Amino acid sequence: MEADIRKIIAGLVFCILTPYCIYAQNTLYFSVSDTGQTKAIAEWGADTCWPSTDNMRQCIIHMGADQIDVIRLNFFLHEALTNGQLGADSKAKINNQLNIAAMAGTKPLVLSPATGEGI
Repeated sequence: MEADIRKIIAGLVFCILTPYCIYAQNTLYFSVSDTGQTKAIAEWGADTCWPSTDNMRQCIIHMGADQIDVIRLNFFLHEALTNGQLGADSKAKINNQLNIAAMAGTKPLVLSPATGEGI
């Protein structure tokens, strides 16, 4: 009976994995003696959208501040504008991210939307 169960499990695994194996069969031709083509990433960034000074410290330690080209910040959508102005909580969150970003020096900033907490 144990052998039958093993056969059933092996059959199920085969049926489940076979479609993925078909797509994984690609041939890549290359020459180890050619100089090749550089596919370097031109710009590297750090993220403050999960605002943590520890995260920025880790970026600086592992990348080096001189290798950080851009820093991403969020603006938050959970507070309505009042007379065209951001709410106090949104301002506080953005200011916190700006302080964290400053740890890496003066860098260009990318601002992206965030829904805020619980949305």
